[in-house]
Amino acid sequence: MDNMRTMDIDKQNIENKLDIAHKNGNINQMIQLALHNFNNLSIKPEVMKNINEYMNHYPSILTNKSIETLKAFINGKFAGYAKHYNIDKTLSRLQSNSSGKKFEVGCALFPAVATEGSIYQIKIIQNKNRDSVNKLLNTEHLNLLDMAGASLFAFLETKIKRCIPWNPSDYSFTVCDTFETEDNNIEGGSLSISLMMALFSNITGKVVPLNIIATGSVNRQGEIGKVASLAEKLEVIKSERDYIKTVIIAENQQLPEKHPEFNFKRVKTIEDVIKLIFHDKNEESFYQKIDKLKLAVDVNQEIQNLKQQYDNYLIDTCIQNAKSLIPHIEKKIKDKKLKVQGTNKNQEYLFECYWKLGACYCHQGNVEKSEQYLKKTEKLYNQSKGAIDSRVYLESRNNYAVLLKDIFCYKKAEKLHKK
Repeated sequence: MDNMRTMDIDKQNIENKLDIAHKNGNINQMIQLALHNFNNLSIKPEVMKNINEYMNHYPSILTNKSIETLKAFINGKFAGYAKHYNIDKTLSRLQSNSSGKKFEVGCALFPAVATEGSIYQIKIIQNKNRDSVNKLLNTEHLNLLDMAGASLFAFLETKIKRCIPWNPSDYSFTVCDTFETEDNNIEGGSLSISLMMALFSNITGKVVPLNIIATGSVNRQGEIGKVASLAEKLEVIKSERDYIKTVIIAENQQLPEKHPEFNFKRVKTIEDVIKLIFHDKNEESFYQKIDKLKLAVDVNQEIQNLKQQYDNYLIDTCIQNAKSLIPHIEKKIKDKKLKVQGTNKNQEYLFECYWKLGACYCHQGNVEKSEQYLKKTEKLYNQSKGAIDSRVYLESRNNYAVLLKDIFCYKKAEKLHKK
């Protein structure tokens, strides 16, 4: 009696594990666990149907170990089950028509751990309607996208040596499981390095190699940070994607134990990541090709973007883009281009950049820097001889006084109001 109860408990434990593996998209774990314990299962038809679905719809994900397990099953005492559910024919077809694994531009894999480890795919979506796309992203995902994009575009500016503003509303992304089901609950900084890789792939048209995966955080300065639960992440990479041989980790990441099956590449910055994955032999030629992609600067649109970023409290991005635009606009002013009815439109753009920097630094509580840019707006207004609408100028000063009150600088705010 006790033996029967123990067998029932073991059966229930196995079937619970199969259910978890299926829900997490760990199809190789599910195949191997199910077929090794097939005799004890009470859900044999359901398991066979799932395995058949995996083989027909996700053949590229099957590992060598799963293929060997399937072969042994087909030739073993349960050959009748395999034949009834066409497992034998499906496997034969897969082996004779192996077209290799493929990956799309703008995609990257990453490992994640909640209760169990799983492999997910990030896919970048380029947005044509700037006003709507980021409504699809939760706050955590928007912040991750903003961080990854800001660091990448700032880095590209240093290489290409021209203004390339980053606008988070130009892009969105999805996180999907093995079954291509979107999962917005997958969050955390460790996916940001893969997000940056997918974004770079989308911009350049270069595909992330399938045999490479990364786990690490990225900050606004482009520095790569270490992550937690690396041991569990390595285990799920090993069991679910045995074709992945290179794992990118932070320079200061501690390895839990020896993993001879992986080639670990330590990186310090996103430049290290890009060199490792995407570079050709000639670095100068590599970035010249990116420059020819013509990441064009529409100043009028970028000024609108600044307003949107400010309104959405993407303060650091607003600061980064305003600082990037200023020398670009100043050069245009010196060239005396873009005249509109006797007014240099670029002076209005420059005024807007100065004002946004002043307002952003005030939001951050840096009154000293904020006042530096407020003085620049005043000086530009006085020197522009009517190029800047006086109502715009006065409104910006009034708004600045309100900001000062928000950070409890009441005396400065009252002085500005009176002036």
